[in-house]
Amino acid sequence: MRLATRADKETVVNILKLAFNEYRQTHWALKAEENPKRLEYLFRYTFDENIEIGKIYLNAENSAVAIWNTNKKSPFNFRLLIAKLKLIFRMGLPVIFRLIELERLLYLKFPKKSDYDHLHMLGVIPTEQGKGHAKQLLLPILDKMATEGRPVYLETGAKKNVNIYNKLGFSVIHIQKYGDYDLHIMRKAPTQVPAELTK
Repeated sequence: MRLATRADKETVVNILKLAFNEYRQTHWALKAEENPKRLEYLFRYTFDENIEIGKIYLNAENSAVAIWNTNKKSPFNFRLLIAKLKLIFRMGLPVIFRLIELERLLYLKFPKKSDYDHLHMLGVIPTEQGKGHAKQLLLPILDKMATEGRPVYLETGAKKNVNIYNKLGFSVIHIQKYGDYDLHIMRKAPTQVPAELTK
């Protein structure tokens, strides 16, 4: 596992495009049937944002990526401003407003006055899924956050992922209706990762 750098942008974007290609809720949120490139635009922005104010981890095989951020406010960042303007131009205001509303609904369930970490995105290339890459990426970070006493939040629209996150110590705290889809908002309390999961 390693921290991504700006040179890894195309690798990260490609992993996310492949990993989320079948996630119908993502297509619906972006109105991707109108413009399939919107998926790529979102992932490019996600990289640009989190390479500046978050952390992006890749596995050794470059087949899986985990993108993390926190609730801590960041200082003004010119690169991030340019990335935001580019996203608005590419997506169009109707889709941007849709994404802002989704973000608002999700963050209503996150703490307002205490620190936390947020697993923003986790993606594994489909041909590499089921081989433990996601767990290898997550466990060291979850262990570090647990020892530092911070809870971790995430959201997933895929029911199959809920069971996976349950095994890592996450619990569903809210199910948010979004269009025809259910988004499971999950939380992991700041406790140690179960020892059997580290084997």
